Amino acid sequence: MGHVISTYKNPSFMPDISQYSKYDPLLGFPNGRKARVPPPVTADEMRAANVPPERRDFCAHLFMDMKKCINETLFVTRGYQCRGAVHEWQACEKSEAIIRMKEYERERRLMARD
Repeated sequence: MGHVISTYKNPSFMPDISQYSKYDPLLGFPNGRKARVPPPVTADEMRAANVPPERRDFCAHLFMDMKKCINETLFVTRGYQCRGAVHEWQACEKSEAIIRMKEYERERRLMARD
């Protein structure tokens, strides 16, 4: 069931997606978690490249590469020449969405357990 409907029916068991998790991120990982590699670009570089705020995530460097390719190629051949950069960015965005879904589900289950 969707987040909005489930939150309406039983808000005590649904995490607040507008706030950070209230649980320890290492809870349930006795050997620790695999560290996430920070993006190779800084916030200043993203601002200089005019990356929109909603795209400033772990895939921002791939977004910047894709936009650079699109801006440097001809309109007619853009779809063909930049398909590799577009595919890399989309794959990164998909993996980020999966990680966010897993974190949401983990927090939801921890809330139900308490």
